[in-house]
Amino acid sequence: MIKIYKTKYCKEMFKLFYETVHTINSSHYSKKQLSVWAKDSIDFDNWDNKFKNSYTIIYEKNNIILGFSNVDNKGYIDMFYVHKNFQNIKIGKSLLLEIEKYAKDNKISILHTYSSITAKIFFERNGFILKNKNTVIRDNISLENYYMHKVLY
Repeated sequence: MIKIYKTKYCKEMFKLFYETVHTINSSHYSKKQLSVWAKDSIDFDNWDNKFKNSYTIIYEKNNIILGFSNVDNKGYIDMFYVHKNFQNIKIGKSLLLEIEKYAKDNKISILHTYSSITAKIFFERNGFILKNKNTVIRDNISLENYYMHKVLY
């Protein structure tokens, strides 16, 4: 079931993010890259503010968060993660459909994101088009990702 973000979800979302990045993305990124992408601690106030200042949703079943995503008022999808143990069972699709509905309802015509190498195929299968390959430097470690977008109308 899709729910709107509340502060009480923040710590569980961080755990999902950290474990998913370090598990699912390990086939495309080195341990060093993973450690700068998903550090073992965060500033929860910053995360909470980020999620409160965007349209943030979670996918929850049996009181467990299985995925989450957020989008800002310009159509930028900042975070999009599905629990490491619940991949490929349409949770991502459900989250994306809700993000698209929100975007259309709010007259946002284009969604865009920086996709990981791992998530690129998911976004392509859901109508996103690759614009360019990108390199981000974090703590002197480079991470490759892809700038992608989807025209909604």
